[in-house]
Amino acid sequence: MTSHQLSTRVERFAALQAEFAAQLKEEAELNKAILDNLKKINV
Repeated sequence: MTSHQLSTRVERFAALQAEFAAQLKEEAELNKAILDNLKKINV
């Protein structure tokens, strides 16, 4: 593997990590919104 190929793979991995972190954050926000709405229903 050339250093260019390795660099490309490292950049891709970093991009995927960032995308995954963003998805986890979005999931947490959606879960909170769902729980808040369920609390309104169960009043």
